[in-house]
Amino acid sequence: TTHFTVADRWGNVVSYTTTIEQLFGTGIMVPDYGVILNNE
Repeated sequence: TTHFTVADRWGNVVSYTTTIEQLFGTGIMVPDYGVILNNE
């Protein structure tokens, strides 16, 4: 599992976690939350 978080000077933050299966998990994002679902 790999995780990183990035923030800019305006306070925007992106958090990303991926696992060993496929890049970006299932490729399905939860509407209104921006969470990408795992495929395990």
